[in-house]
Amino acid sequence: MKKICFVVIGCFMQVAWSATITVDSSEFNNSNNGNCNFAEAVLSAGFDLAFDQCAMGSGDDVIQFELSLFPAPLNTLILSADDTLILFGDSIDIQVPAGKTLTLLSDGNQAFFDVNLDPNSSFSLNRTILRDASSSGNGGAIQFDEDVDDIYLTEVSFINNHSDGFGGAIGFDRAQNATNITTIHLIDSEFIGNSAENGGAIFADKFIRLNINGTVFNNNTAADFGGALRVFDDINVEQSVFTANQAQYGGGIYSTGGVVDVQNSLFENNLVSANGGALFKTNEVTITTTELRFRRNSVLNNQAASGAGVFVEYNHLYFNNNLVANNVASVGVGGLRNNLSSSTDGAHQINIIGNTFYHNISQGGGAGVADVYSYFSNNVTTYKGNALVSEASNNTVTKCQFFRVNNHVSKHNLSNLDSGCLIGNDNQILADPVVAYESQTGFHPYRLVPKVTSPLIDAWERNDCYDGDGLLLDFDLTGRRNHSGLLNFYNGDGDDQGHCDIGSAEVPDASLVGIGRVGNGVGRIYGNPETALDCTGPIVCEQAITIGEEITLNTQAYFGSRFVQWGLDGAVCGMAETCVLTVPNHLITVSAEFELIPTYQLTVEKQGNGLGRIYAIQTQAIDCGESCSAHIQENTVITLEVDVNNGHQFVEWSGDCTGSGSCDLVMDSEKTVTATFINLDVIFDNGFEEL
Repeated sequence: MKKICFVVIGCFMQVAWSATITVDSSEFNNSNNGNCNFAEAVLSAGFDLAFDQCAMGSGDDVIQFELSLFPAPLNTLILSADDTLILFGDSIDIQVPAGKTLTLLSDGNQAFFDVNLDPNSSFSLNRTILRDASSSGNGGAIQFDEDVDDIYLTEVSFINNHSDGFGGAIGFDRAQNATNITTIHLIDSEFIGNSAENGGAIFADKFIRLNINGTVFNNNTAADFGGALRVFDDINVEQSVFTANQAQYGGGIYSTGGVVDVQNSLFENNLVSANGGALFKTNEVTITTTELRFRRNSVLNNQAASGAGVFVEYNHLYFNNNLVANNVASVGVGGLRNNLSSSTDGAHQINIIGNTFYHNISQGGGAGVADVYSYFSNNVTTYKGNALVSEASNNTVTKCQFFRVNNHVSKHNLSNLDSGCLIGNDNQILADPVVAYESQTGFHPYRLVPKVTSPLIDAWERNDCYDGDGLLLDFDLTGRRNHSGLLNFYNGDGDDQGHCDIGSAEVPDASLVGIGRVGNGVGRIYGNPETALDCTGPIVCEQAITIGEEITLNTQAYFGSRFVQWGLDGAVCGMAETCVLTVPNHLITVSAEFELIPTYQLTVEKQGNGLGRIYAIQTQAIDCGESCSAHIQENTVITLEVDVNNGHQFVEWSGDCTGSGSCDLVMDSEKTVTATFINLDVIFDNGFEEL
């Protein structure tokens, strides 16, 4: 591996106090070519001298690029790097113009940068792609030494980099006794396809802290710990994505110290051969200052031997408003495992509040736990406001278990199957949660939302809707559950008093919609399926529907009745059989009037000496050889026909029908019809048939 570090003999000017160094060459490191290339700019900044045509560096330097180096339409400058650039001296800020991209391509034999700046310095890089680098040391793309205070990486992509040591993209070479704090700030960046022994993307040792926002970690691999991140100190992660990363422990993140705070992020399809498909957080058993704060995250479709979702041990745990769904453990816990190992582990506090555990699977038989498992605690375990929705086919495995805890608070939880951790009368057991998938965008591909009849809605008393720090739970998985102000929660059941919904999803404000039948007729009033409104009786059926939602009400008149009109709040729909309304912010009641349809008697008689049958096509009530009658609904069209016996003849209709063809009647009044038949065998001498 080569590193560029020149002994300075010439090609420099006098020292200046500050500098912006402009790269005007598309070459990486060809010296003395009459331009300022990237390597020369780095040397000018480090030595505070002028190399070739570069400006003289001094103090905290900025390296920028001429716009002409980024031709349209790609707006990209590609530099092929065959050496490692050593950055030293004061702070260096490498700036790529807005709307442009710098791509550094490695020959695969070394890292791009070895950053060895002075104490209290910073390093910044933006709008750059670093790909295909490889290092035998730590940091496949960039290696940092111990003195830099802050590292700013904005819109930087690390692709297919490798380290034989630690940190496939970023690693550190620090003395074991180093105590200065370095903070890495990652903003809108991505790490794709990087690999190392530990920390497939980043390896951050003690006293190295991470602030990560809007960053993607995809398909990174570690042989041992941390498919994406291997960390020892505090990290903050917001609005970031960890997908398809692999390791032995901790597919997305593996942490052995500090405070790990992760919120509003996605962990999906990560895979480990041991524990912690999405995240593994551990520490020494007697230390009680480290913790995992995991809030408003989606943990989906991860796989592990145990703790396929999240595995935590020897840490305080604050696990709030997360969706943990469809994770699979081969032998242990499918969703969340919290392990404290022994009763002398120290005073740890466990708070598992307002989460949804959905269809997590343990394939470990009776030893497996599908959703949540907590073993030992020497302080307080609080488990409230959680929804456990398990597959019935998985009911031979324990759903939830808290084992040998000293102080356990369990309330306002719901499980659709029997559960080992829902202890007490304030939980709902064997209750259908009535939830539905709702597709989302951003960091949460979907959420499981309570439908209108769900027992999750407003079932968590608002006076107890607090997190483990005693703070009001203002947020659910994807947004707010509180209007603003103390205890001003959404009123999802329309009773004018808002409470929290059990689980990670909060439904918005709703109003009660009542429907009922009036009149002397009978019939059915029903809404579109999602409203769950369906009523047949005179007593009003009532359901809470989200304010602003459009509902469609329909009618179905039963036999003998007909729909007349809508009334009360549905009066605007008049006599239309379908009524479309927008739910207002107050109670509404819609009535549907049905009336009995009037009937008229139809009497059919036969006369003459002939034989035959008289019948109606539309009803079996009229079918007679002599006479019969029936009550027929108003305006019904009746067609009378005759069936004549052999040797006999139908002559004519009389009464309300005439002629000898079919008799068509509209039943708008009482009707009487006579049919005349003759016997053709009865003939008198005068040759006329006897009538």
